[in-house]
Parts: sequence; structure tokens; C-alpha cells
Amino acid sequence: MGRLRKLYDDNRPAVLIATIPLTWAVVFFVWDAATYVASNLRVSEFIGEHTVWLAEIQARPGVHSVSMMRDNEMPDRVLIQFDVEDKATFLAVESEVHKLKRLSPGFRWDANVRSGEDIGVNAGAAVIAGGEALVRITERLIQLLVSGLLSILVFWLALRHSRKYPYITGDL
Repeated sequence: MGRLRKLYDDNRPAVLIATIPLTWAVVFFVWDAATYVASNLRVSEFIGEHTVWLAEIQARPGVHSVSMMRDNEMPDRVLIQFDVEDKATFLAVESEVHKLKRLSPGFRWDANVRSGEDIGVNAGAAVIAGGEALVRITERLIQLLVSGLLSILVFWLALRHSRKYPYITGDL
């Protein structure tokens, strides 16, 4: 432990320079993790707040089923799916989802309309809460790893350089 402390004391500027990239990576990772948790809470609240809305849509004539769930591919998104009898019913349900969209900031709409005999299997998907948060956390984990390796490299270079040029660390 004493040798490690002496190495740190002898090369304090090199250590401080080396920790800059790692510190930024940790800050960004914590920020994205907090964003991810907040968006998951928002999704849970959104689903809980709109169960009555789902029941009203389900009660309409021509609507076979309506469901609201967490998206499996990106768990910080909500997926609203519905099956209807015909295109007119689909447009009516789509209109209701668009009303919901106007009431919910950050709400995006994506729909897949099928024609012909497949009209009974129309699926609508409404997405909220920034589905990219999980992807950003993964990117930040990679950035954290790279920054850690970069910090080690910078420390090694600064340590090597300080032995050749002691005036950098003040060891004249």
C-alpha cells in the first residue's frame, strides 16, 4: 500500500490527467441510467393512467381487442395494439390514439394498416418515453470501458513522460 501511495504522490498530475476521461464517462453513464429508470417509471404510470381509456375503446362496436403493454424489444416504451373488423373502425381507433398523442408529450405514433382479407388483423402501435434510453445506456457502458482503457493509457504515458522530463511534475 505504501508503494502505491508513493507512486500516486510522485505522479499526482499524471493521475489527475488520466482520470478526466473516466470521470466524464461515469457522469454520462449515471445520467443515462437515471434517464432510463425515469422513463420506465413513466411507462408504468402511463399504462396505469389509461386503463379506463382502453376499456372505452374495447367497448366500441367492431373492436375485437385492445391492449397496452411494455414493448419487449425496448422496455422503456409502451405498445398499444388493437384488432378491428374493418378500415372504418381502424380509423376511429386511430383517431382516439391521435387524441391521446396530443395529450401526452413525447408520444409517437406508428401504424401498420393491412387491406383486403387481413383487415381484421390491423395493428396499431403507440410509443412513448424515448425508446432509445436502453441503447444509450449500452453505448455509455462501452464508452465507460473505452474511457477506462484510455485513462490507463494516458496515465502510463504521463508516468513515462514525467520520468524523462521531471519538470512536468515538479520533481527537479
